[in-house]
Amino acid sequence: MSKANKKTLLYLGLCLLVSMCSAVATGASQHDIQQLRSLSYSVVDNALVFHNPLGTPYDPSNAQAYQHDLQQLMLKAQSLGLSDVSARAKQLSAVVADLQHLPQNAADSRATIPAYRQWLPQVIEQHAALLTLLDQHYTNATPGSAEQQALHQLSWDLQRLSLHYQITAFPYMSVQVWMLDDSTLNALDATVQQRLSQLPAGDDNLDKLAARYHFVRGYLLKTGENWAPNAVQRYLAGIATALDNAAGKLPL
Repeated sequence: MSKANKKTLLYLGLCLLVSMCSAVATGASQHDIQQLRSLSYSVVDNALVFHNPLGTPYDPSNAQAYQHDLQQLMLKAQSLGLSDVSARAKQLSAVVADLQHLPQNAADSRATIPAYRQWLPQVIEQHAALLTLLDQHYTNATPGSAEQQALHQLSWDLQRLSLHYQITAFPYMSVQVWMLDDSTLNALDATVQQRLSQLPAGDDNLDKLAARYHFVRGYLLKTGENWAPNAVQRYLAGIATALDNAAGKLPL
């Protein structure tokens, strides 16, 4: 076989490999995309909670959570063959790495004036860009059942409420562009309450979710009175995780 033919075969082989990788990417399910979406929300929520001076800042569990979930986000995007999502996740990773310029403990925070406005809005911005991309993939992904989609939507609504609260609760930042207005906030709260009340009974993992949300919603709707970023993040993330887990158990 001539060298030219060998090169041709090698080129065709590479083209076939690229085609196969692209085919893998199109096989992502809506639940796969929902998992990526939840990981992205966890990264930005935990990063904000870790640095928020109005809560209990510098809790190692929050730092571990956003670092771990960022890694999982990048690994899952790569395993699904979603190159555009991987590229966006790398951009998110870069701005998260820049958070090292902020205080990492109470002693550091007393020694300097934290430049929150310089570093944290970049994380929120990259998260928003990633979400826009994930929304497109969710629409185009292999659809799940109507029941699974409903659980995904409810989980997503809770994540939107959580991020809104974390942004609102953080002082020294002016990022209203990513906050919900009052009418949207109240409508989302009403929708979440209704959907939680309609969850199927008899599932121990789902039966208590409405009560958990009722406990924390007072903080969501009465901002500015008693800030509790750590508790709100923990409760809402727990509810969203339970919904995602339940959705993953459902047949397509």
